[in-house]
Amino acid sequence: MDARRRGEAAPAGSTDATSGQSDRLVSLDAFRGAQPPFSFTYDTQDSTQFLGNWKRSEAAGDGVTRFVWSDPAGKLKVTAEVKTFADFPALDWVVYLENTGTADTAMIDQIKPLHWSNLLPGTHPMIHYSKGTRG
Repeated sequence: MDARRRGEAAPAGSTDATSGQSDRLVSLDAFRGAQPPFSFTYDTQDSTQFLGNWKRSEAAGDGVTRFVWSDPAGKLKVTAEVKTFADFPALDWVVYLENTGTADTAMIDQIKPLHWSNLLPGTHPMIHYSKGTRG
């Protein structure tokens, strides 16, 4: 019996025997394209319009893959630290914005750590999140 039918998470990258489709809807490939699964505006321009043109590097280590986009003008560096899970079809990421220039950057706003339309167009995945604790 397929693990998902029992209410358990299927192993990452497994294939459903009935449909032949992989259950890994989200992969590191989401960060390798021209539009990663986050967005922000920089100097009033949406990052979906320019990140694909920025220099991008990728390095893996310590269970985390780091994707870095560098502004051609040398003022802004965007880093996404992405953790994958061997037992679950899931990703966890944190995005850092860093001014690497000597002067202030242009205005940065509308930061969306999850830009849904970039992540899984045409799908209906479930998002799990923490509400924190009562303190």
